[in-house]
Amino acid sequence: MRILRVHNLYRPFGGAEFYLLRTSEALEEMGHEVIIASPDDDPAPFRHPGRIELTLPRARGFATGRRALAALERIIDRHAPDVAIFHTTIGFLTAPVLRGCARGVPTIKQVHDARVFCPKTRSKVLPDTDPSENRPRICPYPFGHRCLTRGCLSEDRRDPLAAGSLVEQARETLIRWTELRAFRRLPALLCDSAYIGIELERNGISRDRIHVVGQTIPWPRDTLAPLEPPPARPVIGAVGRWDAVKGMELLLDILIEMAPRRDFSARLVGEGPNLGAAREQVRAAGLPERIEILGHVSPADIPSLYRGISILAFPSLIPESFGAVGIEAQAHALPVVAFDAGGVSEWLSVPDTGILAPFGDRASLRRGLERLLDDPAEARAMGERGRERAWRHYEQRAQLERYIEILSGVIAREEHRARD
Repeated sequence: MRILRVHNLYRPFGGAEFYLLRTSEALEEMGHEVIIASPDDDPAPFRHPGRIELTLPRARGFATGRRALAALERIIDRHAPDVAIFHTTIGFLTAPVLRGCARGVPTIKQVHDARVFCPKTRSKVLPDTDPSENRPRICPYPFGHRCLTRGCLSEDRRDPLAAGSLVEQARETLIRWTELRAFRRLPALLCDSAYIGIELERNGISRDRIHVVGQTIPWPRDTLAPLEPPPARPVIGAVGRWDAVKGMELLLDILIEMAPRRDFSARLVGEGPNLGAAREQVRAAGLPERIEILGHVSPADIPSLYRGISILAFPSLIPESFGAVGIEAQAHALPVVAFDAGGVSEWLSVPDTGILAPFGDRASLRRGLERLLDDPAEARAMGERGRERAWRHYEQRAQLERYIEILSGVIAREEHRARD
């Protein structure tokens, strides 16, 4: 099968980008051909020998969409893909491009986060959180007029998810609304979790067009090193961007609070705008020997990171569509302590494989970490159960075989419809 995959970043950055790169390689190993189309203004695109890697003009609005559509039509005419999959295209392509592509080839949308149906930078978190609760609340509404009445479009500079002026936000919201209308006409949408599937259905996508295909463990099981005895001093680990939504700063605050009362060390991995401030906070607390902030770590070195920690913390402050870091850690027999939001509870089974804290409740997250620090035998047992569950449900080849089965079904139905 020849698969055209369109995405707004073609380089290691976040979960969607790593998914795109890793699964493209795996699909090629299974005998399929992958063609990548990404923006022509990406400063550092990935390069893979032998793969067709193409660029498209960035369509920031309806007018510039015509130029992008013409370029996409040339790609389809020249390379004749069997199917086109639009991954994350916010700020890159617009609805007319999507509709035009669908006229030439079976077209599928793959949803990696809430930006498809939330104007507030993928968050789905209401801005009017009750101060008495002191916790964020997840939006229960579909994309629509409540995005305006609940204050989700805001110029409040204290809100890290308020992107640009009200005019810019309104324009972006209009573009997303037209894209969502276009998605409703597609033959299929793929998503990481049942949580995203429910949100898509709430936003007018027919249930029979929604297909859940979970994330995958990116390494063959037989390539991972055997389990080693746990470190003498427990090590708490986390992998995530140092930004407004991934919760790494909240986790760091908790670790600093716990340090005088618990014997542990920590290794925190990730880049982002708040990385420098986090390192300074550790120095000011006098804990550089116990809390190590590593910054960027090569994907090839991630398995060795997991082998060196005892507990994974997953403190994201938005409802994640899935949370691939969790199953990667579970594949290495690590228990996970996370906030209960989005698709996380679909792979974190309580009490078997970890601990879920109420969304945004930092005291509960801290208690979960302390519980596993105080009971290493329980932590080890959770990790071993998590490993078996992760490999049973998220082994890469099995997930991608289901992926190809869905694509084949869409292609067959579209060919049948074209003949009729």
